[in-house]
Amino acid sequence: MLKKLKILKYIWVLGTFCTVGCTNGPAPEDQPHQDDVTPGSDEEQKQDEKEEDIVIETLKDGLKYINSHKNYTLTYQSQDKGKIRYTFEEKAIGRYASQSTALLSCYIEDEGGIYHLGYDDKYVSGEYLTKEDGSKFTSVWDKEACPNLFGLADSIVKKLSEDAETYVFKEKDYKMNFIKAVGYSDADYVNINTLTASFVSGSLVFALNMEGEKGHFYYLDNVGSTKNEEVQSFLEMGKGALTPDDELKTFRRLMRGNNFIRSMYDISVGEYGGIEVFHPHYFYTEMTGSSSGSGCISFVQKANESHDFDLKGSYYYTTTGSYPGKFTGISIMPQAFSDNPDVTKVYHYPTYMKILDSLEYFREGSPAETIYTPRGKNYYVANNEMLTDFINNFSLQATYDPSTFTPLNFEIDIIEGKDDASTEIMFIYNFLYQNRVYADFMPFKSFGEAGCRFLDNVYEAYND
Repeated sequence: MLKKLKILKYIWVLGTFCTVGCTNGPAPEDQPHQDDVTPGSDEEQKQDEKEEDIVIETLKDGLKYINSHKNYTLTYQSQDKGKIRYTFEEKAIGRYASQSTALLSCYIEDEGGIYHLGYDDKYVSGEYLTKEDGSKFTSVWDKEACPNLFGLADSIVKKLSEDAETYVFKEKDYKMNFIKAVGYSDADYVNINTLTASFVSGSLVFALNMEGEKGHFYYLDNVGSTKNEEVQSFLEMGKGALTPDDELKTFRRLMRGNNFIRSMYDISVGEYGGIEVFHPHYFYTEMTGSSSGSGCISFVQKANESHDFDLKGSYYYTTTGSYPGKFTGISIMPQAFSDNPDVTKVYHYPTYMKILDSLEYFREGSPAETIYTPRGKNYYVANNEMLTDFINNFSLQATYDPSTFTPLNFEIDIIEGKDDASTEIMFIYNFLYQNRVYADFMPFKSFGEAGCRFLDNVYEAYND
């Protein structure tokens, strides 16, 4: 029989504010003296009503506590980040690393909703999170906003015996929310080999075994006494959720439209040598001076009136003629390049860059490491996660191998016109090569007017 540890907590509630203290049992001299309380008095009644004993001495106790309470920590020893704390509080859920001055990620709830708190040489807060219907999330414990284990073990707790020391999770919801709560994604679910919970040497331990990785062990800690000092420090500064300025709002709106043209820059000659056309139904590219081009187009319905065959997915095509009004023909490949009929995802449009959901990482102005002279309102991003995502989105790692070309940052220059179509957004990728700063330029323009009648006709003809 494994050794069991009893953890006794006393919860005192004063008015509407609750503070939780954790102890292995108060020393005799710390116990309340009977002489200090008048029998039958209001003070004695309040003690009886407000004092609650929470005992965690078995696996079932631990799982039951997590299932019904909102204050605890899971700790994990990482090889590169030291001890990582996954903290769960009534109004905040976050992740922190002991070998870093930066919190990894945190979500805070206030009277306006939920917002993200990050660190980028300083605390940076995001906008209030919204649902697909545009409404705001109201609770940080909403699993759609912040994955957590609250209320997921009802059936487990009921069937678990009092002396059980290990439980192997089969429940998909529990396993999915657990891995997401500790930093994995939905896509990682298929890589779970096992997730178990055990009560070992007085501690509740989750053991996560992922395909291709060593085992990960998460210990239940600070039960009832978890408090994020970083969150408290931020809130004491009197700051809250981000309200982006108008230029950043314009930037995001235009990039989310999936309708724009990008000019392709040839850094070796310092000139633009082609275009890429992004449209909700098709992607097209051609080189300057060419009489042909290529791309990918989406089909989602039957191909002809007799329905002899179906066209569903994203298909490669080539053209004769040039964009936008000199096309003379098109040749569509007989097999779909992808079963997904959403070309914006097949070609991973800039629409899906993480920075569009994380405007808090933009810094106004120009970075020190740049050769670009702004023409409009300029911002830059140095955050490593956002920079890596930017590089991957534009496949820049294939051209500028990070082992040779050191990534520095990226900028956006918003040159507003009289309307969307005349507004230009310039992306600048700054990198270091042989101790010298270089830049690759990616201008986007023609927002909302990047389509052409020829490709529109093809799309409409094959979608009835």
